[in-house]
Amino acid sequence: MVRSLLTDPETSKNTTRFYDLFKAANMINNDLADAKRSGDREAAMKILADPENKKQIGAFKPLNNISDELSKLRAQIQVIGNRPSSPENIQRIREIKYRQTLLADRAVKLADRAGLKY
Repeated sequence: MVRSLLTDPETSKNTTRFYDLFKAANMINNDLADAKRSGDREAAMKILADPENKKQIGAFKPLNNISDELSKLRAQIQVIGNRPSSPENIQRIREIKYRQTLLADRAVKLADRAGLKY
């Protein structure tokens, strides 16, 4: 398969950082939504009282958008990777992986600007 030829450790590192950031922001966002849905005002206030949680909540939407974009790119790679190997397919996957790297870099920069820990 084409995919096995194109593993870039830096892309993997940045993507891993992104998913760690996204997982943390998603967890806090879900906890807050659950507290609001159940009417547990005290739990919601406790979540919002933590400055780190506020940063996570603020970063959730942009990180979620990046996650959606990365999912679409992964799907494109999977479709191309299932085709017979060709120089065009290899080049197309390289281009998509480059776009993934740019998205992961954007997420890490966003996290740095927001003061998120990762």
